[in-house]
Amino acid sequence: GTEVPIEFGELPEAVRAAAKKYFGSDTGLKAMKGVEYGETHYEIEGRKNGKTVEVTFDPKGKRGE
Repeated sequence: GTEVPIEFGELPEAVRAAAKKYFGSDTGLKAMKGVEYGETHYEIEGRKNGKTVEVTFDPKGKRGE
């Protein structure tokens, strides 16, 4: 698959909302758009509980593995 960095504001609304809910804020989050086997996913990296974590969402904002 391929991954490219994108602006947080370019994410689908559902993904932005899910990321904001997960991290508690949308400040300082980094977003990547990935396509693998024809499926689009979004990886969001940010800080949660003092640690840098990466979370994957599908275009509907559902959290992946």
